[in-house]
Amino acid sequence: MTETRDNTGSVWLAAALCFALVAPGCARGGKHPIAKAEPPRASAVVRGASSGLELWWWVVTDQRIVHSTGQAASAKPGDPPPPPAFRITESGESIETLLAPYVNRPVPISDELKKRWRECGLRAVSVPIRDLETIEGSLRLTGPVQRQWLGELSAWTDVIRGPEFSSSRVVMLGDKPEELPPGRLRLMARCWTYPVTAAAGSPTAAFRLEIVPQFEPETSDRSRLHAAGVVTTVPEEDQTRMFTELQAGLAIDARAGEPDAIVIVPDRPDADWTKHVDPINAEDGDAGPSPEVPATLGETMLSVPAIKQAPRARAVVILIPRLPERFELLGR
Repeated sequence: MTETRDNTGSVWLAAALCFALVAPGCARGGKHPIAKAEPPRASAVVRGASSGLELWWWVVTDQRIVHSTGQAASAKPGDPPPPPAFRITESGESIETLLAPYVNRPVPISDELKKRWRECGLRAVSVPIRDLETIEGSLRLTGPVQRQWLGELSAWTDVIRGPEFSSSRVVMLGDKPEELPPGRLRLMARCWTYPVTAAAGSPTAAFRLEIVPQFEPETSDRSRLHAAGVVTTVPEEDQTRMFTELQAGLAIDARAGEPDAIVIVPDRPDADWTKHVDPINAEDGDAGPSPEVPATLGETMLSVPAIKQAPRARAVVILIPRLPERFELLGR
């Protein structure tokens, strides 16, 4: 297992997805716009920190099966018979299979919000922290495991950045398609620890975590002029957009024992995890979304679809709250 400890972790996710499929359009070429001001990003891992948020992510792929029909039968009498057809199946479990035992565990967000997330291509599952490495060891992983220590984030922070797209793209928000201009989707977070009263009357720690998807448009000429102070306004299409209807606020209380990790998986809204079929394996042509239906917001942000040479790749995001054993209030 490899841990990446740098201050550009959010870029790693987009790069890892692109590497997994060598997908066209993942990297833009030609122009190099001046970067506009961005919100804070995840810091490097800090050893010994006792309170805050830890971020992991895995890039997983659907199962790949290689079929061979063997060589054509020889027309010459006496020649050896052709080799038999063979089938090579990639090892490793799917993320759906491994998370299925946990899908009924309570997640500290409302059922209504979980439903909206699912309709937008995002599944949230609570998993005991102690089980994460066992799950990780059974997955089909692409590239190293990424881990970052974020600590407490008082401002909205860019923690996950999806692949860039250089032309407009339609995404599904529930049953509503929406066209996004060139840019990228990303996941923003903020979190902090606060005191609550324990049974004995002494203060103990609780944790507030807020997450929301955001669209970051490609930097336009006018945006560059605005960053340089030449113009005072930025067109609406050049402004970032928070998808506030998907904003989640999680309250995690140390009085309930060790908190669970929140595992976020992109998937089709209609995917049934109890009888999941990897789209790359389907032989009847009926599995997977209709090609006429655009990908959801969650799939666009955290996955790259299958292509002829490679299966679908997805980024699985794991948010791990770390709470101190006690909350100390400093007096004068």
